[in-house]
Amino acid sequence: MTMSTFKTVLSRYIKGHLFLSQRSYGAVPALQKLTEEDTLKLTYAINSLKYHEESSLIFLKIKGSNAEDVASFSNATCRLQTSIEPEVELKIRRKRFGFASIFHPGIKILENFLQNWSNVPKDSSRLEALKRLIDFVPKIPNVSQRLRLAEENKQELVWSLQLLHHYLKELSVNQSYLIDHNSKLKETQCSHSEGITADYGDTSLGSESVWHGNVDAMLGIQNIPVNFLHNYDEDKIEGKQFSFSNEQSSFDISADQSTLHHREQQLVSQAIVFAFLQRKLHSTDFKHFLIPSIGMSREQAVIYFYDPDHDILMKNLHPFELFGDEDGGLYYATVIALWLCMNYPILGSGIGKSIKNTGFTADFLKTMSQPVQDKYKYELQFGGVRNKSKDTEPPKYVYDVLFDEPLVPSLGQI
Repeated sequence: MTMSTFKTVLSRYIKGHLFLSQRSYGAVPALQKLTEEDTLKLTYAINSLKYHEESSLIFLKIKGSNAEDVASFSNATCRLQTSIEPEVELKIRRKRFGFASIFHPGIKILENFLQNWSNVPKDSSRLEALKRLIDFVPKIPNVSQRLRLAEENKQELVWSLQLLHHYLKELSVNQSYLIDHNSKLKETQCSHSEGITADYGDTSLGSESVWHGNVDAMLGIQNIPVNFLHNYDEDKIEGKQFSFSNEQSSFDISADQSTLHHREQQLVSQAIVFAFLQRKLHSTDFKHFLIPSIGMSREQAVIYFYDPDHDILMKNLHPFELFGDEDGGLYYATVIALWLCMNYPILGSGIGKSIKNTGFTADFLKTMSQPVQDKYKYELQFGGVRNKSKDTEPPKYVYDVLFDEPLVPSLGQI
């Protein structure tokens, strides 16, 4: 079946379901109606997250790091491999794990609603999460235009604030967000011209005796870390290029290290620290501890997941493209992926049996002494963490085993 035929058949299928739902039940008052086009795009985007290789997950193993040392995120080093045991790699290749495979509740909720508008979750938190997404969809053209305009004008700081306020925040049940108080975003006039009110504060996390540092912003139900990359001339003052935040930030961007690919070590270290911290803070109220952390550039988003209970580290195989629809708008698959992450405690399902059965682990604590392991398990904190790292030069990117395909192709669909 060609893509054109598939879309035609799917369109007719959706028309029938929408007609029956309106005729038999009526639209749910709390959720607005979607256009046929938006319904079609969301449905196709779900299939992309479930079945397409471009949005599948890969596993990372840590073969060496400076996690036992006093090091900020910007000076973290990780020697990464996708696999060292051939039989394990074969298991993973034999069964592909789609991005949707760790978000069963969220995907099911959205699929049910798209099939019949009366199918809404009974749980109030999940209903609110669904409402955030459905309310956001009609705003996509306007948000896309805002971000594109800031990008074309090379207003990177304005772009970042708009991304937080008009995009990521809108997808989360928790509508608040915190920006690093050292951030250069304080200097942008975007908040004055567009009525954006941002909260600035201490976003440091970790332990001063191991990995630690500031993150650019925190938002979502449990304030997940979001970090940005900057590479525009406007980000240079007196000949020195600065990052989103000051030297304590997780990102100290230099001109030759301005891609998500080259920031992998810092994103990995941050994802691991944040996951251990979440387990410490929410040991009794979380159903799982597969915790996301997000890195974003002007064009792409990469999402890392670490589960300290199962020692499993994953990321999306190819970075999600922010834009790329036929009209240059936001990718619907990326919108759904970010929505799932923003609300992961209520929309995520964590590590399933199929993933466990691969036997693939990150081996993060494997070679550490017990005192150092205890620091990650029990001594990490959020806020009040000072930068103790004495390193001044960012580390070189280290990767033992390169992937079969480039790390940054487009999703190519929705």
